Amino acid sequence: MDNTIFEANENTLRYHLLGAVGAFLGAILGAIPWAIVSLAGWFVAWLGFLIGFLSKKGYELLGGKIGKQKIWIVCIASVFGVIFGSILSDFLDFGQLIYNGEITGVTYSDIPQLYIYWISDFEVLRSVLMTMGIGLFFGLLGIFSIFKELRQKNPPSRLNQEENSEM
Repeated sequence: MDNTIFEANENTLRYHLLGAVGAFLGAILGAIPWAIVSLAGWFVAWLGFLIGFLSKKGYELLGGKIGKQKIWIVCIASVFGVIFGSILSDFLDFGQLIYNGEITGVTYSDIPQLYIYWISDFEVLRSVLMTMGIGLFFGLLGIFSIFKELRQKNPPSRLNQEENSEM
């Protein structure tokens, strides 16, 4: 019997790990349009929805299991995706400025230091964080269906039983 429990926990861990990989891959895929649209100069926070949605889909496509862990994994991946997309778009902006000769005396390898210097300005940091915050809000909208799905497939009493059995 102990061997059966060990195998079940090992399978559960494997499914959550595969789901996490899928969630992060989905978040990265969603961050790419964020960076491109931002580079074009448009408002991008609504693309947080896409990041959340693709993170959820990535989790599911790689076989992640339904449960409370899914919520946490997809939320963390979505937050990562929004932050990654925002930083990527800023790095691309700096790259474009260097390429066009608008910033001289620096190379592309200096972009991380330029970014740190740039966000040390409180007004810039506030603007970056506000865009990220709105993106996170939309990202949560993108994964909202997880909560509904979890409630439909696992009524509250069943969720409590599963949590107690995993401990």
